[in-house]
Amino acid sequence: LDRLVVQEGVIVYRDSRSGHIERADAIAAQLSVESASGPFWAQGTAMPRGVPARFTLSVGGLGIETPAPIALSLEFDPGQARLDFNGTLAASKDNREELSGKLHAEAGDLIKLTNAFLGGAASDQLPILVNRFILDGTIQGSDSNLSIADLSLTMGESKAAGSVDVAFGKTMNVNARVAADRVDLDALLKPPAPPQTAPAKPAEAPVDVSKKGQTPKAD
Repeated sequence: LDRLVVQEGVIVYRDSRSGHIERADAIAAQLSVESASGPFWAQGTAMPRGVPARFTLSVGGLGIETPAPIALSLEFDPGQARLDFNGTLAASKDNREELSGKLHAEAGDLIKLTNAFLGGAASDQLPILVNRFILDGTIQGSDSNLSIADLSLTMGESKAAGSVDVAFGKTMNVNARVAADRVDLDALLKPPAPPQTAPAKPAEAPVDVSKKGQTPKAD
């Protein structure tokens, strides 16, 4: 398939274990697929959870003995956020896919991105999210687990490093080991500035309606 154009597409993902459902609407994309095992290329826009996003994905030919190169780029308008992944996708003999590679994520205003996805005012409970966010790490994962090693995390002026292991199932288990060289709590926990409002217009002088329409008296 040399070129396929999708307009107003919808993707629904349902986790058979947990029953969780995710949905992406308003998909407008161009795709190219050489065969059922790749290479595969796609570029376009979508609305996951109603959030405007742009994406580019390329996957090489997938084989049991030869991992396929994969590159993914996501951009979200709220919060000026971006996620980039470059790595490989390998298929095992028991038809399970394993993903590995380098991950980079950043957001100029993480609170706007969080509020867009969660649909709430997270800044009231988590002022830490107001800060600029940068994450780098090495990923290895499958349909049952995910690990992030060589984790580097920057939140405002605070920096930390460590690793994260996640096990998927009916209940998701997360094991995180993070050490921080510097933590600026004053900056992280500072509440967001209140929105600016336009100055109130001065009140107009009241009109004496009792004299309206009366003829001036002569001296």
